[in-house]
Amino acid sequence: MKKVYSQKASTEVFALAPEQLAVFKSAGYETPTAEEVIADAGAVRLTPPEGERAYVAFDFKAGEFFVRVKTCTLRGNEYGALVGEIVKAALLKGQAERADPDRPKAAAPSEGATASPFAALLTEGLKKSLLGSLMSAAFMQTAPTAPPATPPAAGASSEEVVE
Repeated sequence: MKKVYSQKASTEVFALAPEQLAVFKSAGYETPTAEEVIADAGAVRLTPPEGERAYVAFDFKAGEFFVRVKTCTLRGNEYGALVGEIVKAALLKGQAERADPDRPKAAAPSEGATASPFAALLTEGLKKSLLGSLMSAAFMQTAPTAPPATPPAAGASSEEVVE
């Protein structure tokens, strides 16, 4: 997003990039064309699909996306559907933020650095598991093989050992 002067708002506003407009268009939003954004970024609006209770909105002056929920009355099992719409809108918000070509890209983590302690714990557990299975397979290949035990004859009785 770049900051441009808007005649309608009489101030500087943030203009959406064409990549961001494409994200919204693919989600069913009515979006302006790139030419309309260039003409006056403050005059454009993102219109959510008809019937959406949770949708993504954009604050042109602050340059940030947010999820907005319309006022509604929920009955019965509509709670799950509304939560699903909120999650869908939040995911769309994230896609639009990542689609910004002017957004600084995060540096890749260094070798050995992980995103979270849970990821480090999981990686360490997988390494130990893999190493353990490889070691046991290597041991099985180098260990001498014993001759197979012969099963007792069908008529032979076995003695019971009691201590």
